Amino acid sequence: DLVKDEDWEACTKLLMQRCQVSKPKELLPLLRGLLHQVAERQRLKVEAQSKAETAKVLPTLASLYGPEAVAEAEKSTAMAQAEWRYSWMVRCFFTVRTLASLQAEVLNAYEAEEFQAACEALNKTWVNVDRMPLDQKMR
Repeated sequence: DLVKDEDWEACTKLLMQRCQVSKPKELLPLLRGLLHQVAERQRLKVEAQSKAETAKVLPTLASLYGPEAVAEAEKSTAMAQAEWRYSWMVRCFFTVRTLASLQAEVLNAYEAEEFQAACEALNKTWVNVDRMPLDQKMR
């Protein structure tokens, strides 16, 4: 019911309780694994269809253009599969809400006192860079 109602906060709490973790980020390995399984099943389904179609075309391609054309077609197919996996994962992971949450985390990190202090310390080291000999700059 929680998934049907899209109550993701309650889903997160329930998963945390069932997995015995204290922070939502500790669920990421589980979620990555689940997404991998879903993507892999979808890929295998698409790949099976593609192989059936390719099995019909490759012999003709080989007889007309030679084995180099077949190798190039297989390479192209592998690239298409990699592109599909990448775009599938991006669509799954990066919704508007996810991106907004990630952006908020980055902004909080940039505004943290530790980060500001590290930036100031780094800026102070650059003040004297122009006066250093080239071999010392390169270290």
